[in-house]
Amino acid sequence: AIATTPLLSPVGKLRMLLDVAVPARRDEADESVGSFVRRRLGSQVFDHLAEPLVSGIFSGDADQLSVLSTMPRLRQVELEQGGIIRGAIAQRRAAAPGPSPSARLTPFVSLAGGLGQLIDAMSEALGETDVRLNDAVVGLSSVDGGYRLDLSSGETLAVDGVVLATPAPASADLLATLASELADELRKIPYGSSVSISLGYPAGALPVNAGRGFVVPRAEGKAIRAVTWSSEKFEGRAPAGQSLLRVVIGRPGESWWRDAPDDYVVLRVRAELREILGIDAEPTLARVYRWVDAMPQYVVGHAARLLRIDWLAKAIPGVVVTGSALRGVGIPDNISAGKAAAEQLADRIIASHGARI
Repeated sequence: AIATTPLLSPVGKLRMLLDVAVPARRDEADESVGSFVRRRLGSQVFDHLAEPLVSGIFSGDADQLSVLSTMPRLRQVELEQGGIIRGAIAQRRAAAPGPSPSARLTPFVSLAGGLGQLIDAMSEALGETDVRLNDAVVGLSSVDGGYRLDLSSGETLAVDGVVLATPAPASADLLATLASELADELRKIPYGSSVSISLGYPAGALPVNAGRGFVVPRAEGKAIRAVTWSSEKFEGRAPAGQSLLRVVIGRPGESWWRDAPDDYVVLRVRAELREILGIDAEPTLARVYRWVDAMPQYVVGHAARLLRIDWLAKAIPGVVVTGSALRGVGIPDNISAGKAAAEQLADRIIASHGARI
């Protein structure tokens, strides 16, 4: 596919092939995803392939994001195989015989009834556990070998330990008095923003055989960053005879969408969809969702920052800091991190109290 793609010029394709001749970096220094891809595969691969994909996954600037923290496998392949192309060849040779690509399961999976089912299942699993909703923790302090939580309702709770899985700024605010250096490190974690627009159309309004979506390189100068045919990607996402598109906008450094009316955002997106896909139909549904400062950015040096955070957190053994700000922006990563944090805190409480909780 790379050999025939129009996304790269002949010069760009030749530069990509030079990956086999580029020496591997053997030091352990971090670098940005942009630096890594340009160094190994060239600027065209970065501009037209890597940048839009990385932007779509992390809602960030690939020239700022850490390759060690966002795509560590790339560095591992470079160190083990000497380059990306050599690594791809080795992986293909080592792959066990299996069904043809067309017979494999799709890599896109979700819950049949939407991700709200995950929350419903969590609620059911908690059973009679005391869950406080719409009642923020506004204060955290150490008292009598445990901790006190001050709630926005005015209530206080005495607890043996705390798991902080909140966004980094919120965790930093709660730790400002208890562990000021740790709070300072958490505040250094930057966040990115994005906007998603859901558009419903009659099924016949969309192009035929257009796949499940696409990403748009920053070099194109478009507001649209990515488009997904949600109703094609996942069953049950639209009523019969309807199609659902999910459009993502909001690139690093852009802010026009923050105060723009929803109608304007939809009109601008529709104009670009008309230009790219030829969609002229009036949407039967249009909803705008703004995610302001919602995506933690694992910038160059993030791995070193995590080491400092882990070391500073040892001063408060009854508090475990976790969440997407530290390790993993995806749902599976956060589930794993949450379980690990709960087990870590339980072990600490058991050790200090000598009893199972």
